[in-house]
Amino acid sequence: MQIISSDCIITGGAGGIGRGLIERLVLHEGAHMVACVDLPESRIHQVVADLNEQAGREAVLAYPGDATDPDFIWSVFNRFYDKTGGPPDILVNLMGRPLDALMENYKPGQPPKVFPMEKLKENLLVNAAAPAAWSTVFAYMHDRYRVDNGLGNWVDKGGTEQGVVVFVGSVSAEAGIVGQLGYGMAKNALLGAFRVFKNECYLRLGLRPVLINPGFIETPMVTQMRQEEQEAVLRNVPSHSFITVPAIVETFIYAIKCDSISAPVSVGAGYTCPPRLYRR
Repeated sequence: MQIISSDCIITGGAGGIGRGLIERLVLHEGAHMVACVDLPESRIHQVVADLNEQAGREAVLAYPGDATDPDFIWSVFNRFYDKTGGPPDILVNLMGRPLDALMENYKPGQPPKVFPMEKLKENLLVNAAAPAAWSTVFAYMHDRYRVDNGLGNWVDKGGTEQGVVVFVGSVSAEAGIVGQLGYGMAKNALLGAFRVFKNECYLRLGLRPVLINPGFIETPMVTQMRQEEQEAVLRNVPSHSFITVPAIVETFIYAIKCDSISAPVSVGAGYTCPPRLYRR
């Protein structure tokens, strides 16, 4: 997939990885226009203003809103389509957040404490269902464009890829990290979305899905953990260091460009989570 002159949508675009990715796309890879989707509104407008100043043009557009709201998802795609004159070439689903605790905790004489159903549902919505929804609308926009322009199925025509959608999983889905029932479950659900997207949309529309499973990255989500928690993680990483934002951005760029990547990509830096027994 060629990034130069491409149009991209990045959800979670104002965060550390999102901002780093947009900066790389616009300033170094020659992307034409990028839609930055995120909240809060004040932060996203500041990030977009800073990036456009660096680019010296209107290269990044701010779309503040609830990325789990179907009406908002459609509005972003429709407005961006009108702005660029066609469907986006690249979609990166960086949205998501961990909402976790231990599965259960029994203490005599106290009420049962188990992971609540509402948190399971919220994890699935934010970390799996919403990214899948963005991907379905992405595919629809390309389908509509091909039908309206009489282009037929992509596999019958051959040529370059028409688009790439990046699902962002987690090492949590692979390692079964203690205390991450909801997050790990939801990120595993993305594997199913990735496989269905590939079978439904690659040969027909020329859209290639990528699933990246990052490990512990040097962002506030990790650096704000307690010192003992960070040390416990690093004991199980061979390099004894967290993945930097530039390193994970490099992985995203490579996966987008390399059309031979069609399977999940693990970027966990060798992290393994051993089973643990918690003291009562």
